[in-house]
Amino acid sequence: MIRFDDVNKYFSERKETFSDESIRTMIGHADLEMARRSVPGIAVFIIVFIISTVITDFSISHPVVFSLFTVLLSAGIILRIFAVVTSKTWREKRPVRWRLLFFSGILITAIAWGGYLAAIVFVNGISLESLVPLLYTAGIGAGSVSSFCMRRTVGNLYVIAIYTPVILAGVLLRTPEAMNVSLAIFIFAIWSFVHCKRLHQDFWHSLVSNHLLELQAGKLQQAKETAERTNRRLEVAGLEMKALLDHSPVGIVLIDSDQKISHVNPEMIRLSGYSREELIGGALKRLFRSREVRDAFKVEAAQNLERRGVYETDKQVLSKDGSLTWCHFSGRIIEQENRKPGIIWTVQDITKRKEMEAERLLITRHLEQTQRLESLNVMAGAIAHHFNNIMMGLSGNLELLQMQAPSGSKIGKMAANAGKAAARASKISDSMLTYVGQRPMHKEAGELSGLVQDMEELLRDSVSPLVGLNFHLDPQPAVCEFDGSQIRQVILNLILNANEAIGDSAGEITVSTGCTRQPIIGLPLPFRDDDLPPGQYVFCEIADSGTGMDKYTRERMFDPFFSTRFTGRGLGLAVVTGIVKAHNGALTVKSRPKEGTTVTLLLPLAEKEVSIQPEPLEYHDAEGGRLPVFSGVVLLADDDLMVATVGNAMLKRLGFEVLTAVDGQEAIDLYTTHRETVCLIILDVSMPKKDGIAALRELKEINGEVKVILASGYAEEEVIKGNEKKQPNGFLHKPFKLRELADTINKVLSGREGETDNADSGRT
Repeated sequence: MIRFDDVNKYFSERKETFSDESIRTMIGHADLEMARRSVPGIAVFIIVFIISTVITDFSISHPVVFSLFTVLLSAGIILRIFAVVTSKTWREKRPVRWRLLFFSGILITAIAWGGYLAAIVFVNGISLESLVPLLYTAGIGAGSVSSFCMRRTVGNLYVIAIYTPVILAGVLLRTPEAMNVSLAIFIFAIWSFVHCKRLHQDFWHSLVSNHLLELQAGKLQQAKETAERTNRRLEVAGLEMKALLDHSPVGIVLIDSDQKISHVNPEMIRLSGYSREELIGGALKRLFRSREVRDAFKVEAAQNLERRGVYETDKQVLSKDGSLTWCHFSGRIIEQENRKPGIIWTVQDITKRKEMEAERLLITRHLEQTQRLESLNVMAGAIAHHFNNIMMGLSGNLELLQMQAPSGSKIGKMAANAGKAAARASKISDSMLTYVGQRPMHKEAGELSGLVQDMEELLRDSVSPLVGLNFHLDPQPAVCEFDGSQIRQVILNLILNANEAIGDSAGEITVSTGCTRQPIIGLPLPFRDDDLPPGQYVFCEIADSGTGMDKYTRERMFDPFFSTRFTGRGLGLAVVTGIVKAHNGALTVKSRPKEGTTVTLLLPLAEKEVSIQPEPLEYHDAEGGRLPVFSGVVLLADDDLMVATVGNAMLKRLGFEVLTAVDGQEAIDLYTTHRETVCLIILDVSMPKKDGIAALRELKEINGEVKVILASGYAEEEVIKGNEKKQPNGFLHKPFKLRELADTINKVLSGREGETDNADSGRT
C-alpha cells in the first residue's frame, strides 16, 4: 500500500487514524482526479506540437528526428488517453496495472516533448523560432505541476523530464542567450518543485477533509438509517406489546417507583371492575377485602421481592361491585435506568381451579371416610356377631336360671335384673349392626310430631336441670315411614349431644317439627352422595344455645368415636348417620362458635296416604303365656360351646332330644346317620370346615323336605343374600329368648306342638 509523508503527517497532527481501506479509497480518488486533470493537458500538447512544427519547420529540416519524437509523443498521449477512458472500470479491477500504464504515458510524453524541444534548440539556437516552443513548454510545465500535484513525485519527474533536455541543450550551445535561458528554465524548474510541494499538501489536506466529511456523512446516513430501522422496529414492537397486553388472558399491573399503578390492561380492568382512570395512580392494596389481608400482602411481597426479586401468592380480589375472585398474583422487580425499580404484577383468575381443588379435596376426604367406614363396618359386624354369641350364652343361662328359681325368690329377681342388663347390652350390638347396615328395619307409617310428643317426658329427664327444653310441634299431620325404635334413638342422641354442648351452664334446647319443601343443598359430608331429591320432607329440628362448633369440628362430627369431650366417647353420631341414611333421610347442621348449633333431621314425606297401624299388643298365647312342649329329635350345630350348651338346655326344656355338632360337616354326617329320627336341624351360620349356608344346601340336596332353621348374630337379609334357591325354613337372630325359639319352631313344625308345661307357666 502506497503511503505519503504529508498525509501521514496530517493524520498525526489531526490525531486521526484511518484504516487501510480508507487510505486505498483516498489514493484511488487522487488517481482519478489526476486522470481528469490531465485531459486538458493532452489537448494542449497536440496544439502546441502542431504550432511548433509549423513555426520551426523542423519536420522538413529533420524528418527522421521529427518522426521519432512524433511517435514517442503520440505513444505517450495514446497511453494517457486510454488510461483516462478506462479509469472507471479498469482501475477498479487492476489498479496497479492502470497506474503503471497511466504514469508511463505521462513520463513518455514529458521525455518526448523535452527531447523534441531540445532538438529544436540545437538546430535553431536561441532564436525567435525556438522561444515560442519554450514559452509554450513553460506553460505546459506550470500546468503540469498543478495537474500532477496529488502525486508529487510524478509531478517532479515530469518537470525534470521536460526541462532537463532543454537546459542541457542551452548549456551545450555556450552562448550567452542560451545560458540565460537555461538559467531561467532552471529557476522555473526549482519554482515548480516548491510550488508542487505546496499544491501537493493543499490537495491532500482537502482530500482528507473531504474523506472525513464523507465518512461523517456516511456515519450520519448509517445512523439515520439505523434510527429509522430502530423506530420501525420499536413501532412494531410497541404494537405487538400493546396487542399482547390488550389480549393477555391474565391481568397485568405496572407499579412505578412510588408504589402507584402506572398501567393496567383490559383483563385487569375486568377482574377489578374499576375503570382505567380509577386504577391509574392508585395502589394495588385497594383490591383486597380487608386491612389485615392488605397489610399481610404488603409485608410478604416486600420481603420476598427484596430477597429474591419475585413473589407469588393466591389472594381474593375484591371487585368494585363487592364480589370476590380468587386470583394468582405473580410479581417481579423491574430495573429502570436512573430511576428507582418498579414492579410488574400478573393477576390470573383461578376461581375455577380453586373450586376444582376444593371439590377434589372434598372427594378425597369423602373417599377416605368411606374407606374408614368400610373397615369399621367389617370390624363392627364381626364384633357384633361374636358379641351376640356371648350374649346368647349369657341371656340364655339367665333365662333358664330364672325359670328354675322359686317364684319371688331373691335369686329369681337377681336373674331377672341381669337379664334386663343383658337385653340392654344386646341393643348395643343392634346399634352396631344398624350402623353398618346389617340390621333389618321394621318401618311403619307414623307421625314424627307424635313420636316426639310421646318422648317428651323421657327427653326432659335426659337433660340437665339448668337446661330448658322447649317444644314447637306442628299440629298438622305429616306421615312418613320409619322404624320407631331407631328414630327414637336418633332424637335422644341428638338431644344428649345438645345437652353436652351447653355443659354445666344454663341454656335452652328447642325441638321443632313440621314439613318443608325447601331445596336441600349443602348437606354434610356423609350425605354428600345421597343428596335428597326435590320434594316434601318431615323435619325435626333440635337447636341449642351451646358453644357451637368450628369448621374442623363440623367436618368430623359424624366420624366414628369422634368427640370434643374426651377420646373414645362412642359411635355417637356415626350410628345416627347409619340410621338416617337407612331411612333415605339426611341431617343438616348449622353451627358457629359461640352461636349454638342447629341439627335438623329430614325424612321423606309419604307419597301416598298410609294408614297408621296401632302398636301391636305384647304376645300372649292362648294358654296364658305357657311354653309349648314338643317331642322328637333336634340336630343343633354351633361351634361356640357356650351357645351350644344353652341351646341344648333350651331345646330340652321344650321337650326335644338333642344331637349336637361343632361344624357343618359333622352336622351333615349326623343327619345322614339319624335321618329317620331327626325332625328339625338348627344351624349356626358361621362355623369352621363348612358353614351353615353350605351345610343347608347339602342337607336340602340330601332331603328336600328337611326342616332347617338358621341362627346368626347377623341380620337375616345379610345371611341369606345370594342363597335364594336354598331357603331355610326359619331364622333366629342371636341372642334369642326361649319364647322366640319356641315360636320359630312352632311355625316351622306347624301342627307338631304338644302339651304346655303347666309347671313353668309365668316364668318365661
